[in-house]
Amino acid sequence: MKGLFNQHFWKFLVGFFAIMVAGFFFLVWANDYHIGSEQKSAEQYLKDLKRAYDEDTYGGEVYDY
Repeated sequence: MKGLFNQHFWKFLVGFFAIMVAGFFFLVWANDYHIGSEQKSAEQYLKDLKRAYDEDTYGGEVYDY
């Protein structure tokens, strides 16, 4: 052992940080993808709900929100 900070230590440290950075970007991407899909389904739900209210012939007065 030549010292505390030998070549193997630096390889380990660089590899460790590379994995941490890749994991961070993966989590950011996965979170963005998940939120985007939820937003699309919520928008579709609201469109369907508005269409159902517009086509309702048995309800009371229609309020436009």
